Amino acid sequence: MPEQRLGSLSQTGTGNLYGGGEIAVVLSEVAGAADSATRTYRARYRIVDANPALGSTVTLVFAGAATKSYHAVPTGAVTERGGGPGVWVIGRDNKVSWRAVTLMRMDGERSTVQGLRSGTRIVALGAHLLQPGQAIRDVSRRATGGTAR
Repeated sequence: MPEQRLGSLSQTGTGNLYGGGEIAVVLSEVAGAADSATRTYRARYRIVDANPALGSTVTLVFAGAATKSYHAVPTGAVTERGGGPGVWVIGRDNKVSWRAVTLMRMDGERSTVQGLRSGTRIVALGAHLLQPGQAIRDVSRRATGGTAR
């Protein structure tokens, strides 16, 4: 859990089991210190009145999450520049600017972020190579996945 979300950490939630089914969860523990590598805090939730199979994949959903504006972006678009995660936004002049985002989930090739408007053009690959104000060549007509959805 990122530090900025600790104050709004949900005490309860719902777990969606991979393959179907829901279970209730409650917060049982929050680490007292951040992980030195990721600078995030471990939050542990306990399953209430259910016994899913050992090793089951569960996605947690918390109250109020549906009211926020989340967007799926390519995982390669999200990068860290020392102040938290962000993406490179492509301006009308095809120059990039850094935009901080809140990383909600990473799932293989897609990441869910908060902090972008729908339709915002972003750099999908090579984000770690860019600098503020750098001009880029827009190839979005030949490839998909470079727009916040």
